[in-house]
Order: sequence, then C-alpha cells, then structure tokens
Amino acid sequence: MNLKRIILQVIILQSIILLTACITGSSDEDTPIIESKVVDQRCLIDSDFISDDSSDIDIISSKKCGTTKKVDSYIGYENFFDKPVSGQVFPVTVDYKVFEPTVNPEALILLFTGGQGNAGIDVDPEVEEVSNQNNFLVRSAQVFAEKGYLAIIVDQPSVGDLLVENNGKAYYDLYRVSQFQSMDIVNILAAENTDSLPVYFMGTSRGAISAYSQSRLANGVSLSSPVTVQNQSFLYLGFSDESNEIVSLTPDYVSVPTQIVAHKNDNCSVSPHDEAYEFFQSITQVETEFVDEFGEKESLGDLTNNPCNAKTNHGFIGIENAVVGKMTDWVKTQVDLLNQTESFPVTLHKTYELKINEGNTVDILLNELITGDIQNSNIATLYPMSLYNAILTVSNNQISYEYDREVVNDFTDKFIYLVKSSDSDITNVKYGIVTINVNMN
Repeated sequence: MNLKRIILQVIILQSIILLTACITGSSDEDTPIIESKVVDQRCLIDSDFISDDSSDIDIISSKKCGTTKKVDSYIGYENFFDKPVSGQVFPVTVDYKVFEPTVNPEALILLFTGGQGNAGIDVDPEVEEVSNQNNFLVRSAQVFAEKGYLAIIVDQPSVGDLLVENNGKAYYDLYRVSQFQSMDIVNILAAENTDSLPVYFMGTSRGAISAYSQSRLANGVSLSSPVTVQNQSFLYLGFSDESNEIVSLTPDYVSVPTQIVAHKNDNCSVSPHDEAYEFFQSITQVETEFVDEFGEKESLGDLTNNPCNAKTNHGFIGIENAVVGKMTDWVKTQVDLLNQTESFPVTLHKTYELKINEGNTVDILLNELITGDIQNSNIATLYPMSLYNAILTVSNNQISYEYDREVVNDFTDKFIYLVKSSDSDITNVKYGIVTINVNMN
C-alpha cells in the first residue's frame, strides 16, 4: 500500500475539528489550589518484585488516581473521502485523564503513550487494567503531579480502532503526525489549560512521534525511549518524506527545547540507546538535553520476552520516580527561562459563512480574530490547508480561505491559526480556531 493511499484512508476515517487553546502565562508561585487528598500509594511507588524470592511484580499504576474526562474533537462523515459528502455523521471524542498537583502547577504536561496510542483509560477505576496501562508514562502519571505539574494522559480518539484494525501501527503513526491529532490536543488544552500554563509534550516509544511532530503546539518536548529505527511501522524519528505529503521527522524539524531520555540497556530493536544519542546530537537549532543516568538505583531489567514491552528497560521498569524526576527537573529549568510577564494579544474563535454560489473565498481580517496589540506579532496557520483541504493564505492583515473543490453537500470546515511574538519566541504563542460553514446555496 503506497503512502498516498494510506494518507487518503486516514482522511476517510476522520474529518472536522472543534478546538481552541492557548499557551503561556504564569501562576502564583507555590499557592495551594486544591485541598490535599490521600493518593493511592500504588500510583507513586516504583515497580518492584513482591519479595526477594518472587518473580511477581507490583507495578506502579495510575489506574486509581486522577480524573477521567472526555472531550468532543470533531465530526466524522461515514462516506468522507477527500471532500464532504452525504452519509452518517458521527462525533469523534477523546478520553483523557487529569492528574492535579496540590499546589498551583508550574506547567501542563501532556503524556503520549506508545504502541497504537491506546492508554487504556476507562471511566470506571475498578475495571481491570487494559492495553497500555503499564506504559511508562501512563503508569507514572501521578508522579508528575506530585512534582507540581498538571499531567494529562491522552488516549486514542474514539475512532482509534478503525485507524489500526487494517494497518496496525503504520496507520496510527499517520494519525500521530496529522492535523487530526492536533485537533485532539488543542481541544484538550482548551478544556484544561484555563490558566494559560506553559505546555510540554512528553512521548515515550512510539508516543515520541506524537510529541515531536506536534511540537509546534508546545513550549518544549521530552522524548523517552524514542523510536529511531524503521520496522513494520514506517514512521520513526529521523524519517524524511521527499514527497512532502506528511511531516518529516528529521532533527531540523523541531523548534522548541528538546530533551531525550534513554536507557543504556534498552534492548528494543527500534529504540536503541546509541541511535537516540545520535539523533540528539543532530539537533543543533534549539536547546537540547540527553539523559541516560538515573542515579544508583537500577531498573529491574527485561521482565518479558519482548524487549519493547513496557516491563523492560525500554519502559524504565523499577526506576519510574528517578526518570520522571529527570524529566520534571528539565521542565522546571525551561519554565524558569520563560518570559511570562510580556503582554500578549488575546485570540478569538470565530465562525464565518461561505455560500459557494456567490464565490469560493472568505477573507478574514486579523483584527477580527485578535484583540490587543498585533503590531509585534506574527500570524500563521498551523497547516497550509484546512481540514477539508481549502487553501489558506496569510497576508499582512488577513487570512484567506479558498475552497476550490466541488461541493456536493453543506459542511463545516475548520482550521487553526497561531499568534507568536514577532521575534518568533515560541514562549509566547496562542492558538485560535476559525470555523467555516460552507453552503451550496
């Protein structure tokens, strides 16, 4: 199956977004914001053998901590191909789980699991653990909150099973780097980042593909046990697409501070330590950090026959607190460097009408989208095309939306725009959403 065909199939399965969010700002230092509550210690204690003479493992788990939530992300069309058509309409939602600190958080951290993105979130905490509940970042989520951060596990979208049922990880990888995951991310941020906290993305194993490719929406990214070698799933850090049909995951792509975390004895064939270090060395345009030392305590080793499993060195089994500590120490350093006092425009979320029988273009003035001083700001769209492939053009004072395809049914289109400070400082970036209702008459 060729790359273009796979991309088109991803488009078949997903369509429109409802999203909004912004990053930057600060919160009052060390002021309690919620009452202290008893946290299940299984959410905090490193994985370990039950006894010295036992091979059974008591694994750290976030299952009974945090709060499970759901957000509407976009609308899917049953027969959607490369333009909206008639057919069953269904909402696409995303489950996520929020772990709150007992003090004002310094930043918000989104956690992306590996594999096919299934974090195994369930609204009933008594349900037996499923899927990737043992994933390193998923099982350790409460530890991030204990360190003073608002941590959020991102699950598959509700169409996740459709994404992977025929093509497995390769199919889901395309979702990870797509505008559709951007929609999910910004919807979650819109719901949870009400204090405009700095945002950091953390992805482990294949989750590093999500964190890295979506890094334009973050203040920084941390990549643990990142996939850097191609296997049956063709995307990996270092991937280059000469056709420019999808994002290239090359070292020069990232524009925000980047941390890479690797275990020296990671035996997973797609995430070797030395390849991670080589990728780290190749990133020269932003501040970087490489971590492979976690103190005197050693991991429990590879406890399964699959060295890419979470219960191995690949998943930092047994040293979860030490590894999370290295990651949050890095975030703390980055947050301290941010200029969070600068006044910045407010982005708005606007809806426009396009009647195809009267023309195929909508010109949107920037002063309709942004309040405040925009003289020292740069405006851009997150992608050059909207969800339904309308062409987006940004000029000095407007964004032009042009839909040059045949319209067979009324539909709603959307796109994300960004506002950054004029010095391109990613510290100061906010997003807004424009909705276009396209009508045939």
